[in-house]
Amino acid sequence: MLVHAESPDSLTLKELDTYLAHGWFRMGQTIFTTQFLCFQNQLYNAVWLRVDLDEWANDSKQTAIYKRNAQFKIEIGKATYSAQHEKLFSDYKQGVEFEGSSSLHQLLFGESINNIYNTYEVNLFDGESLIACGLFDVGNESAEGISCFYNHAYKKYSLGKYLIYLKMEYCKNLGLHYFYPGYFVPGYKAFDYKVDIAKSALQYWNLKSSSWHRVQELELTQLPLETMKHKLERLQEALLTVGIESTLLRYEFFDANLVPHLRGAMLFDYPVFLYAFNLKEETIYPLLIFNVLENSYQWLEVRSVWVSNFPYASDEVYSSHVLKVDKIIFMFNFKEVVDYFIKSTTTIYP
Repeated sequence: MLVHAESPDSLTLKELDTYLAHGWFRMGQTIFTTQFLCFQNQLYNAVWLRVDLDEWANDSKQTAIYKRNAQFKIEIGKATYSAQHEKLFSDYKQGVEFEGSSSLHQLLFGESINNIYNTYEVNLFDGESLIACGLFDVGNESAEGISCFYNHAYKKYSLGKYLIYLKMEYCKNLGLHYFYPGYFVPGYKAFDYKVDIAKSALQYWNLKSSSWHRVQELELTQLPLETMKHKLERLQEALLTVGIESTLLRYEFFDANLVPHLRGAMLFDYPVFLYAFNLKEETIYPLLIFNVLENSYQWLEVRSVWVSNFPYASDEVYSSHVLKVDKIIFMFNFKEVVDYFIKSTTTIYP
């Protein structure tokens, strides 16, 4: 699946390593993966990152940041989650543009009261004042960076980047091999800083090959969302030449599998699909997708599991139903799908 979440009752250090190595990440007390995000009504790719700590070495940027922050006291240890941390997080949220968790407790625990993760914290002090904190989970061979937050009065010190360097240094000294900073989002600048840290040792998760590659090899035009759009637009043009009109739609609920009470429902999770039928509110017809994992077009039979009260945001957004796949009707390559539609009569649903 492209978007999925699980809520384990417990998680060993080795199990965390395995999840992280396959492009998953922590969210509250759950663990999830997604390949797509929506910010301000715009779809983006989520590109998961990791730093190979065995390859990572000090660079000029790190040296400069360490020198700039030499006067601050550093404390690293198991996470404590205090009222002081909650206050710092709350103040930090007021000065950032992106939408985040409502509280530090929500970020770490969600609806739970127990922590199944092996969580550590990096605290920075100016004298006796806590000015910054970075949280990270430690596994057996790897770690994930959860959050960095700081007093905005110290913004000029680049404390967010400094905390990430401190986390990675601590993890490398522990003998860990990988550090996972989460995802970055090509085209959305708020996450660009992640690809500027430890760039020589930075890797990204390639969904098509299910493996990690150097970030220098990343081709934005080959990312899943761009591939899906390109393939479906090409098919749309081909169908039009034989008199079949279709609509390329963005699916509003592609990330419904992340909703707590819907987890495990295995809902349809493609962000775009092609509809070559008369779209009606009361009826769910088959739809066409391009499956980037199978490198093929698929004709899916889907059904509604929930009727939304969302109005149509536009003619390009489908938001009236939450969908679930019943079956794959056909799998095609490009020529096969065009030939099939050409040979079909007006009744094209088997």
